[in-house]
Amino acid sequence: MISFRCTLPVLAVISLLPLSPVSGETIRESELKRIELNKKYDKYKLREKSDFVTDTSEKFLIEPAPEAKDRNFIVAEKPPTVKMRIIPDMEPEYFLDMEDEDGAYMIAWANWGRVTRSDDNRFFFAVSDHRGQGCHLNLYEYSPTRNVLHKVLDLKELFGWTDNTLSDGKIHGHMGIMPDGTLWGATHYGVYPDSTWYAAGYRGSWLFSYNIHTHEAKNHGVPLIGNCLPCFNVDTVRGILFGTGYTYTCLAYDCFNRKVTYAGYPPDGWIWWRRAMLCDLETGKFWTTDDSDDKHRFISFDPALNRFERYEVSPTPSPVTGHINVLRGYTDRPAMDGWYYCCSKGERGPAGRAFFRFKPVVVASLTRSPRIVITPLDEPAWYLKVGASSLSPDHATSKSVKVRS
Repeated sequence: MISFRCTLPVLAVISLLPLSPVSGETIRESELKRIELNKKYDKYKLREKSDFVTDTSEKFLIEPAPEAKDRNFIVAEKPPTVKMRIIPDMEPEYFLDMEDEDGAYMIAWANWGRVTRSDDNRFFFAVSDHRGQGCHLNLYEYSPTRNVLHKVLDLKELFGWTDNTLSDGKIHGHMGIMPDGTLWGATHYGVYPDSTWYAAGYRGSWLFSYNIHTHEAKNHGVPLIGNCLPCFNVDTVRGILFGTGYTYTCLAYDCFNRKVTYAGYPPDGWIWWRRAMLCDLETGKFWTTDDSDDKHRFISFDPALNRFERYEVSPTPSPVTGHINVLRGYTDRPAMDGWYYCCSKGERGPAGRAFFRFKPVVVASLTRSPRIVITPLDEPAWYLKVGASSLSPDHATSKSVKVRS
């Protein structure tokens, strides 16, 4: 385990536009086009500023075209005020020809995971360039109270990656902050790691922590050899990080005691759908849907017992296609009415999605097995909205690998 303390540059941030082209070197053709787009559409000259810019306009209140499918809205009386800023420290700003270009389905600065909020109302997220060799991966903090958003951690430095290191390319899951202020997360690949990567020393996703009060960061290594973790969530009450990836193996990691508590596959051929990881803080169970057949029944994992369970309950069928699809989006915690609000995965876009409510009701019994309640939302117009999907579908094929517990 490696640890170090980070300095905190006092810079604010918000947008993902690069600042200026690389001088004296050959820039990829696609990047030249992006430079021109930035010049054309950066109307507020954000790329030239180092502070927030505010904007408000009555045009924000213009109603959608009358033929829009969803008319279930109310128009505000006053337009909102929007603050914008370029995120700092995204270097290189534009990309040169690279050996890993063919293996990457996207090379660009972007945030691939969820934004994590602390109890004192600060927000943390990661931005990376998605490369497979020497990836630049930064953790940022936004403080509304101080009106500052800045880089707090260089993960490339923490992991000891060099420009020649075969590395992961982003953070793709849901980071969590423990009661003592320690944020936990895991990386995921940007370029698919084939057999040549493992032969060259690549092992899988890195695990890290960063304390938002003391600014101490630690590299906890690769806890699950041979797997990456595009989908993970953190139980911040019990200190459990649970994740899965493109090999369909699952990892449970005890962050409080720094040890792996489960590493392996779900039983009976069940497949933990690798793009959903709902964490129910009341029970400490993690939830998704089974991707081994077209019923897509709900399954859970209880870290206290290291036990998977599958239930004879599926997401609501799509009102457009009639198909049952896997769980894709969900609220981080129950709403005031006690329900998680969810949507299923679309088919070739958002049209096949269904929106529904989900509640794992705890039943007092020796098995601690919950009863699941599913309720379709009764406003059909919602079914055609884009919904709460992740930013990045990964186009990787599954492989079987040996794992160490």
